[in-house]
Amino acid sequence: MNELIAYQRNLFAVYDEFFRRATGKSAKEFAPLDKFAETVPTLRSRSKAMENAFKWVEPELNKIYKHETIKAFGGAADLGGIKVVQGGGAHFRRTQLSAVKRMVLYTDTVLIPDPVFALTETERPEEKFHSIRILAKQI
Repeated sequence: MNELIAYQRNLFAVYDEFFRRATGKSAKEFAPLDKFAETVPTLRSRSKAMENAFKWVEPELNKIYKHETIKAFGGAADLGGIKVVQGGGAHFRRTQLSAVKRMVLYTDTVLIPDPVFALTETERPEEKFHSIRILAKQI
């Protein structure tokens, strides 16, 4: 259990550091969810910082995904109690969050797949957000 907690803390610390490097703010300070689309275009002035953030995050995530993900999955499988796996999509929207909030009332563990891993793992021709591939190729 401690390894699983350490894995998640490390992963989210990398996400947090990437976001701060790219935007200059924490996720909480960046924009409320309903203003996110309006705030993103203001990042044009941070293009060099964003490029550097992507260059920093790729090797960090690759280290985590190559060396720790299998241990984390094994740790999750070893947890006792009632488990629910939330999955089936590459996006985590309000409906999924709402479902997780309800599930935690009845389960011991809710497993939510990492949506970033899929973007680093393989080409995804079905994705309609082509910019993520362009950004990845810039690195």
